[in-house]
Amino acid sequence: MFSEWIWLGITILFIILEVAVTSFLFIWFAIGALAAFLFSFFIDNMWIQITIFVVVSTVAIFVTKPYVKKLKVGNVKTNVEGLTGQECLVIETIDNSLDLGRVKLRDVDWRAVSIRDEIIESGVRVVIEEVEGNVLKVRKK
Repeated sequence: MFSEWIWLGITILFIILEVAVTSFLFIWFAIGALAAFLFSFFIDNMWIQITIFVVVSTVAIFVTKPYVKKLKVGNVKTNVEGLTGQECLVIETIDNSLDLGRVKLRDVDWRAVSIRDEIIESGVRVVIEEVEGNVLKVRKK
């Protein structure tokens, strides 16, 4: 029948989406679509196939979600969170009172302020303590 190909296509689509998103968001629907695909060889009624898809997806979510939550792939900081603790080079003297200060981190020029309200000369290595918007709060290394 035609419905087998539809369910196979939906299964493949959910698998592709899961690989693209990598957050265990679509895998349960892929399981439900796979079940509907397998049952479509024996049951010709599309409404029953849709019901199988919904029921199997729902059961898969509720049965496996608690175990997936326990999986810790790693606590990798991303984006701005990952900047905290990094070292960078002061390329313009940091002086909070004059609203001056720039640092270079991985070839990117950032606005910087001293977290201890001290003047930090150009050429000094600093450590990022916080990130507030697009301003790095730093201290001398």
